[in-house]
Amino acid sequence: FLFGDTDKVLAEARIDTDTDVINLQNDRFALSLNKTNDSLTLTDLSNGYIWNSIVVDGLQDENAEGIAKTNLMSQLIVTYKSAMMTEMTTNSYSDCVRNKTIEYSVDKNTITAVYKFKKLGFSIPVRFSITDEGFTSEIDAKNIIEGENSILSISLLPYFGAAGSKD
Repeated sequence: FLFGDTDKVLAEARIDTDTDVINLQNDRFALSLNKTNDSLTLTDLSNGYIWNSIVVDGLQDENAEGIAKTNLMSQLIVTYKSAMMTEMTTNSYSDCVRNKTIEYSVDKNTITAVYKFKKLGFSIPVRFSITDEGFTSEIDAKNIIEGENSILSISLLPYFGAAGSKD
């Protein structure tokens, strides 16, 4: 997922311990990650335009049910093959946010989130970065850990930029 050029800029990183928010900012963009619900907000400082990584009011969506509702709140939707050879789907909200199994770190212009699906035995590291041209996100595929469940596919930021019910 790419907005802009990744070869430029260092951002100012700040972790607000009072609100559980990690903030990155450069001259053009601000990227905030709320650790409570694992939501990203990208703001273009030149025009005030805001993109959200999840459907902000997704849990209140009257048309979605079950996993479809928690998918709206997820950075990752993962399809995997269980040890019993059954194809299954999960998401980062259900298995990581609710269980508080995401580890965050910050390095210059990048937030790394390691999504630990502990009950399923796998973890997926993801990097979110800002540049002076935009935003990038990438799965660190070399450092994915799998147990007896095999990951078949990962959807990264499936609802990035989606509107909520009041938009």
